[in-house]
Amino acid sequence: MLSKIIRLARKLIAEVSGGLVLMAVVIGIFLAATLSEGAMRVINPLLVLVAGLVVYGLTYLIAEKADRR
Repeated sequence: MLSKIIRLARKLIAEVSGGLVLMAVVIGIFLAATLSEGAMRVINPLLVLVAGLVVYGLTYLIAEKADRR
């Protein structure tokens, strides 16, 4: 029973943090595109997107982590 509660809490935290990461990525892409000049207007949003996907992937791995037993 305790294992199920811990698993549920871990998934809840991962879902909430994943949503926060996605919101931060959208805001970061918007800011990177509007505040940059020249070629960096294209490169900076792509870098923000890649970094956001990496962090979101890590939260996904935490949520899908198998129990020790």
